[in-house]
Amino acid sequence: MLYLIGPRGTGKTIVGRTLAESRMCHFFDTDLLGKQNAKISIAELVKRDGWDCFRDLESSVLRSIQQPNSVISTGGGIILLKENRDFMKKNGCIIYLQAPSYVLIRRLSADPEISQRPTLTGKPLAEEIAEVMNEREGSMLDTADYIIDADLPTTKIVYQIDHFLQKDKKYFV
Repeated sequence: MLYLIGPRGTGKTIVGRTLAESRMCHFFDTDLLGKQNAKISIAELVKRDGWDCFRDLESSVLRSIQQPNSVISTGGGIILLKENRDFMKKNGCIIYLQAPSYVLIRRLSADPEISQRPTLTGKPLAEEIAEVMNEREGSMLDTADYIIDADLPTTKIVYQIDHFLQKDKKYFV
């Protein structure tokens, strides 16, 4: 399994889909699967039941993906729980799509589905990104097998991941 981690706005879903298509393997998006399981949007779930409930659902979804040779786009907070980090490390390769704050702000500000993403801190977007990155960056760096600049075009990101996977044959894809 290949897991894509990173904050909101790094392009995990589009990179994951493109990579899976180019390598002719399965693609899963934990946010989409969580939304399908909950039968409501993530924003509604968080508002109704809180972040802890969403994190439990996210962990359950992560563990439910058993299809070998899969690319999995994870939610930005999946790395918050050590059990999730350990699970991904044990079961595959972890690619961190890393982007500077200004890139995330630009992308998230332009995202028409921003209302579907619940606020993590209740603060304005720039402050929220800074706070969340400060909290999560260390875990992402420690967890990742490979780090890629997410400000590159999708095709270049996919090429870099392919190159890494070809060099390191212990990974499936």
